[in-house]
Amino acid sequence: MIGLADSEVQVNGVNARRKRILAEFMDENSATFALPAGGVSWVNAICGEVSLGEADRRVVERAAGMLAGIFRSAQLALDESQSLSELLSPDRVPGIESIEPDARAIVVVGGEGADEASTLAFARSITLCKILTEGGEFHGDQLRQTIDGALDALPGNTPLMRSLIETAKRMAQADLDVILS
Repeated sequence: MIGLADSEVQVNGVNARRKRILAEFMDENSATFALPAGGVSWVNAICGEVSLGEADRRVVERAAGMLAGIFRSAQLALDESQSLSELLSPDRVPGIESIEPDARAIVVVGGEGADEASTLAFARSITLCKILTEGGEFHGDQLRQTIDGALDALPGNTPLMRSLIETAKRMAQADLDVILS
């Protein structure tokens, strides 16, 4: 297990990838997200040294909110019966608290506004996934397939929704690349 300081270095790369993925989504959907002031692409505006004005920041926040909504919808679809934090609660799984939460998962998934119990449950599930994978009981691609499946199950009736779902899949896979490395 890596230390939290090492994870923080890793997460800087994750944040840069997330910004790029979000900006690419916005550029791919220019009918919804008009180019920012100055006519540069969203990739150049968000990932470059361009300072965004207030109106452009609101557009980026709207796109990020749409993406967050897709992740919440997929999570709710997966957690119909119980949340991960309920499934991995000490009442249901005695000794679960002795499993060290994965440091990378905490840094990548936990952040400002993140629910601490959900973050810890996810991080412990990643630790369990890694232990089971190392023991040959679990295949690393199962987690990726589950996430992709949950996102694919969402209604993608419009080109924008399909693009949003595909963007969420790219972002989740980028996060998993760091978490599972």
